[in-house]
Amino acid sequence: MFPPFNVLMFAPASTVEAAATEAASAAAASAKKPAAANKSKQSGGDDKEMSIAPAPKQAFGSAAAAAAGASASGSGSGSGSGGGMRLPFLPLVASGTLQSVDPKKCIIKRIVLSGYPISVHKRMAVIRYMFYRAEDIKWFKPVEVWTKNGLTGHVREPRGTKGYMKCNFNDFIKQNDTVCMSLYKRQFPKWDPNAFNTPH
Repeated sequence: MFPPFNVLMFAPASTVEAAATEAASAAAASAKKPAAANKSKQSGGDDKEMSIAPAPKQAFGSAAAAAAGASASGSGSGSGSGGGMRLPFLPLVASGTLQSVDPKKCIIKRIVLSGYPISVHKRMAVIRYMFYRAEDIKWFKPVEVWTKNGLTGHVREPRGTKGYMKCNFNDFIKQNDTVCMSLYKRQFPKWDPNAFNTPH
């Protein structure tokens, strides 16, 4: 008895060749039977038996050829795709367009210091809570100040040692106004040595 054809498709080549050899020997043994035993089957039995015997061998040969072709195609596809190497999956993070490349452009960070008038007289006011030392007031004296109502002015002098300062403005200032000073500092991108393969 031969195993089913679908099972032989996945059998190794050695098993297929052994089954083919066994089928050939069985066919030869059946051909040497006595003539008396074959007379009853001469009407068509011998033809059917002889036609069935080579069929498994042919099926085994096609199964072996199919298995060999599958292995050859698998190895060829592996070698054609870069020697079996598969590139990692890289998801798209962002997309955009480049407008210009100007090395003279700077990244500037701005902070705003705020203070409140403690006494007001026309265009002059005494500001507190912006600085807390007279040395800081003298350091930032050249910087222009502005208010939330749209006035601009400058620092005249410090008052005392607690951080009060006297300021002049271009128009009358109100008691409920807020005085601000903008300070700027240049920022640089964070440098990652591992990203550019540079020594520490």
